[in-house]
Amino acid sequence: MLPGWYKDPEKWLELLSTIDQFKQYKITGKYFIQFTGFYFIVQAIVYLFFWQLFDWNRHLKKVNVANRAISHIANIQITNLFLLVSRLCFLFTVELHHTANGKFF
Repeated sequence: MLPGWYKDPEKWLELLSTIDQFKQYKITGKYFIQFTGFYFIVQAIVYLFFWQLFDWNRHLKKVNVANRAISHIANIQITNLFLLVSRLCFLFTVELHHTANGKFF
C-alpha cells in the first residue's frame, strides 16, 4: 500500500519545486568528492563506537575466542577502509574528479 501523498499530484509538484531550488546551489564534483571523504570519516567514527552502541562485549562472551577475535579484526579493518577512502577523497580530489578511473571510483 502506497502512502497518500504518493497519489497526490500537488505533492509531486511541491517535491519537484524543492528539487529545482536545491539545484541553484550547483554542488560541483570536487565538493561532492570532499563531502564523500567527510562522510567516510563519520562512518569510521561510528564504527569505532559500535562496541559501546550495541554492547558487543556482553554479546560476544557467548561465542568462542576465535569468533570474538574475527569480529574485532573485521570491525577494525572496515574502519581502516573507511579512513583510507576518506584520505583518497581528500588527497586526490582533482584526480578523482577528472580521470576516467576516478569517475569509475
